[in-house]
Amino acid sequence: MGVCEKDEIVCSMKEDTRFVRRAVINLAWPVMLQHFFMSLMFLSDTIMLGRYRHSELALAAVGLAGPITMMIRLTLMCVPIAIIAMVSRSYGEKNDLKTSVNASAGLMVVLIIGIVVSILGFTLSGNIIACFTDPSSDLYKESVTYLSITLSVFVMNYLFLISTAILRGVGNTRTPLIITIFTNILNIIGDYILIFGKLGFPEMGVKGAAISTFISSVIEGVIILVYLFSARSGLNLSLKGFRLVEMPIFKTLFRIGLPAGIEPIITHLGGLVFLKIVAGISQTALATHYVITRIESLSFMPVMGLSIATGALVGQYIGARKSNLANITLAQSISFSHRIMLSLCLLFLLFPSFIISIFTTNINIREVGFYCLMIAAIEQPFLGYAMVHQGTFRGAGNTVIPLIINFIGVWLIRLPLAFLFVNVFHLGLLGAWLTMPIDWLIRSIVYRIMFKKGKWAKIDLT
Repeated sequence: MGVCEKDEIVCSMKEDTRFVRRAVINLAWPVMLQHFFMSLMFLSDTIMLGRYRHSELALAAVGLAGPITMMIRLTLMCVPIAIIAMVSRSYGEKNDLKTSVNASAGLMVVLIIGIVVSILGFTLSGNIIACFTDPSSDLYKESVTYLSITLSVFVMNYLFLISTAILRGVGNTRTPLIITIFTNILNIIGDYILIFGKLGFPEMGVKGAAISTFISSVIEGVIILVYLFSARSGLNLSLKGFRLVEMPIFKTLFRIGLPAGIEPIITHLGGLVFLKIVAGISQTALATHYVITRIESLSFMPVMGLSIATGALVGQYIGARKSNLANITLAQSISFSHRIMLSLCLLFLLFPSFIISIFTTNINIREVGFYCLMIAAIEQPFLGYAMVHQGTFRGAGNTVIPLIINFIGVWLIRLPLAFLFVNVFHLGLLGAWLTMPIDWLIRSIVYRIMFKKGKWAKIDLT
């Protein structure tokens, strides 16, 4: 190979890298901001309830009910995950009809599941909460109130998630961001009015936070559905188009989605067991765990945005038969992840007291939370590295590998160590939190090993 040919290859690689870097940035930053504002819906509840006159009980109640809602939501993310892979692949193939049909199939499945979960969630909230605390306690009553209201609107949450996934699959990440910003402003205003009883409304506390979330979720779901079926979305969706959906599409959706659905079940059942361990320490430990988890969720937002953007681009490039660009996408996303997560690591290490004080005035929570947030800082680089790899595998339609790796992290690493540190070594909440950086470090190592084997991009989606 001559010098000129080598120079051409080098220039081509540099151009590809610049092209992919721009694509990752353009797709990722709206997703990052959207996830930040989605998290803000829960954070605004936390901040305002942290200043409510019964703050410890309120935070403990939301801290108990919130993870249950999140477990259900993430368990059923299997459909949006599968739809991103299917839509991005058909979009990369420039097959508009197939893209529209894939999107229609996802909406059909989500509507049915969402209605069922909303009905069951509203009627069975008391039974669910009774598994974690005494049914005669104030904690039980407040937790049931929050859970029953927020789960009753799950169908709208789910329709928003699938609509967002469809738009991300075709490279539109800005519209969901704009809608999320608008509805979060409504939620913050609603929290202030209903939690503290302003503008003539009664003081509702935890119930007020739940009602505000309910209203904003309904508005959010309606707006994005109207946009999705409008000409501006470019998807050519219509009610008549749903008749084009055939059984093979559902089979592909569930073939990809089933492992993606089992994965969060495994992960968040583990999370509930972890929550049970924490709840056994004390009510203060439970409230502290909730506050620090909400703070740490801010660090999930940028890396989750990178993970989703990486998955969408990887799906498109594989569909266009440009596997070299898929590899460059992962490399660029990892580079961005390192910069972001190291910055957050320093932020948590340098200003833990100030950050916690934003969320609560409770002295006991702030004292214990200080050290938990320092531990959370250590896990940030490992968390980012693992999440970007997870997005890559999912975007390629390979949802089995993330299932296996997350099972290892939660059930073979985090839970045994948490039980050991809390119940044997009696390290309290700090012992439980020490397990997290160990978990994410091991996941990062296993993801890298599986990526280097190279089989991740060879999944057939037909």
